[in-house]
Amino acid sequence: MRAAVLALLLIAAPAGAAKSDAYSMRGPCHVRSTSGPFVVDETYNPVLRATVTGPDKDLRIEVEGEGMKCTLKGVRVGSAITLPLGQKCPQKIDRDGVHGDLDSTLTSGKGTLIGKTLALKTSWDVAGKVQIAFKKMNVTGTVDADVKGNRP
Repeated sequence: MRAAVLALLLIAAPAGAAKSDAYSMRGPCHVRSTSGPFVVDETYNPVLRATVTGPDKDLRIEVEGEGMKCTLKGVRVGSAITLPLGQKCPQKIDRDGVHGDLDSTLTSGKGTLIGKTLALKTSWDVAGKVQIAFKKMNVTGTVDADVKGNRP
């Protein structure tokens, strides 16, 4: 089940600049399951890496950590970053005895980029199927992430 929870965590992060910048990100991610075999209502502090490419009006933000990746699009105006709602972040899980597919949909997303510091606040709806041992089950939930990091 930990792998499914970690997949729920890996949902979000942006930034800005025409070149590629990598940020080491940390911060609380609150995961809540609303259906499934296990009740989850916990806060984690994963270590993530966000890489930002593209011009301010068409950012590509790739976030990775815990063995998974998510790519988002964003727009930067001044120091403010907006993530268009409805973006999807599918995750395939195959670790720690858990197998499955989860789809995450961005319901809220914003951030700031000031100097070498990137801060992101996102909310996600998550749904999918997981298999633990021989039992397949549907899982739904939410993730709220508030991560911050710096680049060298």
